[in-house]
Amino acid sequence: MRALVLLTALLCLDREGLRRQIRRQLGPVRACYAQEPGIEGRLTLQFVIGPEGTVTSAEVKRSAMPSPLDACVVSAVKTWRFLKPPGGGSITVTYPLVFKPFR
Repeated sequence: MRALVLLTALLCLDREGLRRQIRRQLGPVRACYAQEPGIEGRLTLQFVIGPEGTVTSAEVKRSAMPSPLDACVVSAVKTWRFLKPPGGGSITVTYPLVFKPFR
């Protein structure tokens, strides 16, 4: 059973698995964007998934967005949850977000 859990964690924490988990949790980030509708830009996040699967730190590495949106996105990312990393370690993730008005 432990091997199955470890295999599941490895598959879900690879690049595509992380993307899927992030996409499922974008609701709070979309809520941030809703506060600043109509703006366009990209921001690059860096966050750490800790041993328990929680985001232990998050920051904006690069941004072309207003700073209130940056701060809101960082707060939203800190609420994300992931599967526990295999081996009980932490994983640092760099992830770009592109914001565009809905047309």
